[in-house]
Amino acid sequence: MIPEDLEKWAEICVHIIRHYNHGWANGFEWNIRDWAIWEEPNTVPELFDPGEEKYAGAYAKYYYPMYEVTARRLKREFPYIRLCGP
Repeated sequence: MIPEDLEKWAEICVHIIRHYNHGWANGFEWNIRDWAIWEEPNTVPELFDPGEEKYAGAYAKYYYPMYEVTARRLKREFPYIRLCGP
């Protein structure tokens, strides 16, 4: 499901990266540089497939705004990471 509160979801992503790269919350220091936003095996067919009528325009309507909010927040906090999507 697409998150209702994009800012909150982006903040959760910040904490995930802090956990894995900066030891936050008893985490690790793995220095992971590449992160994907909403990359799951069934993302495109179930949420964003523009080929199916019920999903037509879903990328523009749901994914693009989510990616934009999340990418801006993550790059502000971690300018060294690389981001991609599904």
